[in-house]
Amino acid sequence: MLAIPAAIMLSLVVVARLLYPRPQDLASAPAQVTAEGLPRVFWLYVAGAALAAAGFADFPLIASGQVNALVSPLRPLYSW
Repeated sequence: MLAIPAAIMLSLVVVARLLYPRPQDLASAPAQVTAEGLPRVFWLYVAGAALAAAGFADFPLIASGQVNALVSPLRPLYSW
């Protein structure tokens, strides 16, 4: 079953190699990127995303701390 998609993928790799024998020649110079001129709504979005990410990271840290606090008295029993 997986031989069919593998054959298709390998044939596409061969076609791409034939069409573009030197892919490094296709690269252009990197664009100049600056943070100047970004609108206020962008920075509000970045701040909201950072707060949301901090909220998601908070629960696993608290939960692992609670598990370690509960299990640490039993550690000699299960660690060899």
